[in-house]
Amino acid sequence: MAPLDSTQKPLDDDEQGRYRRTSRIIALVYAAIGAASVIAANGALCHVMAVVMILESCLLAAGKAERLRDAF
Repeated sequence: MAPLDSTQKPLDDDEQGRYRRTSRIIALVYAAIGAASVIAANGALCHVMAVVMILESCLLAAGKAERLRDAF
């Protein structure tokens, strides 16, 4: 869930570490909210969390594909 670097502005080691740490915290928050909604039997929140994670995955995959396409 960290941003992708580009050929115009590659991420340095400090930025990669900061984004990696931030994305792990966000993932843990998502997991905690998802677990709490399962325990509370809140199906609507479970569906929203699933859609959020799927959308995030699709956007990251699209960014990665665009980066690979630009490399050629």
